[in-house]
Amino acid sequence: MLINQLNAAHCPAKVYYGFAPFANFRSPKTADVARKIGIDRLVLETDYENYLDVRQQLELNVLFLAKALDMDPLEVMKTTRMNAMHLYGTQTNQR
Repeated sequence: MLINQLNAAHCPAKVYYGFAPFANFRSPKTADVARKIGIDRLVLETDYENYLDVRQQLELNVLFLAKALDMDPLEVMKTTRMNAMHLYGTQTNQR
C-alpha cells in the first residue's frame, strides 16, 4: 500500500498525515486509510481559511477519527496534539 511505501521512504523521520473534513470525508475509503495509518501518525487538519469555521471543522475531524479508530474523542485530541507538537518541533515532556 502507498502508506507503507511513504513511511519506509522517510525513515527514520516520522511522517504525519491529516484529513480535511471538507475534502476527505466524502470518500468511503478515508476511515480505512486512517485505520491503516494509525493514531500515532495523524494530525488534525482543515482546509478552511476563515478562523470562524476552523473550530467546527476540527471538531468534525476529531469525531470522525474517534469513530474510525474506535477511540475516545478526548484521546484523539490529546494524541493528535502531541503529534502536531512533534511535527513542528514544539514537543514538551507532557503526554
